Amino acid sequence: MFSGTQMCEDVARRLEEYLDGEAPPSARARIEAHLEGCQRCRQAGDTLRDLRAAVREAAGQPSLTPAEAAAFWPAVRARLREAEAEAERRSLAGAARAVALWLRPAVLLPALAVLVGVILGVSVLHNELWPETAEAVQVVSLEGGASSTVMLMHEGRGKPPVIWIFEDGAGAN
Repeated sequence: MFSGTQMCEDVARRLEEYLDGEAPPSARARIEAHLEGCQRCRQAGDTLRDLRAAVREAAGQPSLTPAEAAAFWPAVRARLREAEAEAERRSLAGAARAVALWLRPAVLLPALAVLVGVILGVSVLHNELWPETAEAVQVVSLEGGASSTVMLMHEGRGKPPVIWIFEDGAGAN
């Protein structure tokens, strides 16, 4: 007749009617049989039963005075605003606003000047402590004889050419 899911849906639709005692006898028997075997629907019924009991209990409580009723919603709004303000302080937007306050021109301009000075200082120190190496060495000529080899190199950047003489160690200079 009903699959498991369809039966759960049918019970969910008829649960209030069942708890009120208004379900027809045939539906009541099907719902009771289903509740015995379905923990999820049984828990839903228990929750609805507990909620109804809480509402009945609250209905027996004394009503608010006109002054209490008038103060209720403003107090709720004030608490909501406090919670929102706290959440904003903890959020990224709140952090961004705090940073923006520190980045006013009175603070930002000196900070940028210090940063530029540090960058320039590091650049100058880098060039003084670690001078750049030659871009490339160009071998202009390489000539070999019986006992030695002569190489003419040019390092570039306005440096004079270098002549290397390699001897084979046989006594020739």
